[in-house]
Amino acid sequence: MKTHVHTSPENKSATANNKPEPRSAASAGQFKDNRAAALTQQKWQQAVQNCTSEIFQRIKIGNESVTTVTRLAERLEKPKNTVIAKFNEKLGNLPQVDEGKINNYLNYKKTKVSGGNLSDYDQYIGRLVESYKRSYMEREDNNFLTTMGTIESDQSYTTLVDPQGINYLDGEEDGASVGDNYDKNLACSLYAILALKPGFLGATTPKELHYILRLNPQTKSYDEDKEVAKIRLSAGLSYRAPGNAENTVSKFMNTLGEQHQGNKYIIDPSGAAHTFVLKYMGGRWKQVDNDHPDGVIPTAPNAAIRVIWN
Repeated sequence: MKTHVHTSPENKSATANNKPEPRSAASAGQFKDNRAAALTQQKWQQAVQNCTSEIFQRIKIGNESVTTVTRLAERLEKPKNTVIAKFNEKLGNLPQVDEGKINNYLNYKKTKVSGGNLSDYDQYIGRLVESYKRSYMEREDNNFLTTMGTIESDQSYTTLVDPQGINYLDGEEDGASVGDNYDKNLACSLYAILALKPGFLGATTPKELHYILRLNPQTKSYDEDKEVAKIRLSAGLSYRAPGNAENTVSKFMNTLGEQHQGNKYIIDPSGAAHTFVLKYMGGRWKQVDNDHPDGVIPTAPNAAIRVIWN
């Protein structure tokens, strides 16, 4: 049996008044926007909670924020010595650094590393070290790098490479080129410049210098005649073509007296894709190079000399 409910006109009016009013287009749009924003925020919070490798935490490295190893270690929640050790591990064959060196890097005006997952400690230090490498040569010796960029227009360079003169770019070729990995057999120019410029670009060994020079396109082919000339001139070395009285190794040594014994000379011999240093050691002049780092009586005393550097 059906039950009929009779509604008086007054009750009908009250029921009608309790119905929600239809939304305007504007209010409906605002409702959708609010709901979308809420969902987005909810998803973001969930992503942050679940994140293991996503980039979600950002800091700036530089004058705006972290400028000391101490503060960096705090942000990474690691002991300071652990951060320094990890930094050196990532540097690989480049010169190792101490706290002061890292602090100098963090305060360098162009240092800026943003982004990265701070909880991924290994990855974050890796990002810092890549930034460190990019600005290494500029920070170590900006004058050298600046000179490298303009040396080809300098008279010292144009005279050296003049085809009617020394013609330095027409040297002997051995057919080998340096690569990313250090090769002692291709390191004679590294031994030579470090003998005359100890600590050049922060390097203490030819191997370190190899990895430093490979950081920059201007110096990475450091064994090519053009780059050899540019690097030596930019480093402040001078050269001369030998006269008749000194145009062989033995003749040149005969011109050297007691007053020269504190000097060292880079010798570029003719007819050989090699370079070596003459250094006074143990009471006589000796040849120092990648094959004889401790010095030996010159192996080719009658070899003609193209250029003498000091």
